[in-house]
Amino acid sequence: MRHLTVLMALVLTASGCSSLPKRPNATQTTGQPVAVTINARQFDELRYVSPGAVVGQNAAYVAGALLLGGFITNMGSKGQFKGKPFGGILHPAQDYQRPLEQAAVQLLQQSPSQYDKTYQYPIKVETTEFRLIYDKLMSSQPKQYKLYFGVTATKRLEHRRQLKELYCSRVSDAFPLERWRANNYALAKQTTQEYGEACQQEFVSRLPELLRIS
Repeated sequence: MRHLTVLMALVLTASGCSSLPKRPNATQTTGQPVAVTINARQFDELRYVSPGAVVGQNAAYVAGALLLGGFITNMGSKGQFKGKPFGGILHPAQDYQRPLEQAAVQLLQQSPSQYDKTYQYPIKVETTEFRLIYDKLMSSQPKQYKLYFGVTATKRLEHRRQLKELYCSRVSDAFPLERWRANNYALAKQTTQEYGEACQQEFVSRLPELLRIS
């Protein structure tokens, strides 16, 4: 009986009836040609970083990075520099899933010869920056803060087996913290909405870079 059981298992496996789970593709998990996943664990809501945390950084490094508009993601997100919650404002990239999936469907319908019908690897959206940072370069004025905003969309290309990353970032003008907080955080909410919509539109317009066959 034992030998018969082993023999039946071998026959089923050889005939393609193995019970081993198949690797799911995007269509199986979301019903869309390509799935979009969101990772907002690191920067889920707006935070502000105090002058004490910024002043403690190397002055030359901070100044140069600020001019490049991207020093925040290089400065770490733990401890003092992680910042404190500000206004309960969520990173808008957390709502990118449906718009990007719908845009992908339209793209595939408009130019079916240039794209696959379904995609195994999802588009991974990750929040990479969302903080009000004290502007050390304006220390001669009342304490000023800039809003730094960042998000990436990454996908493993189906036919080339390499990662493609789209990065969108914005840096606001500097204002006192009281200005950002005034009228129920009106300026912070408006700026966040503008940056969120701009980056979403940028990702939609660049979807061919992630999905095109060649």
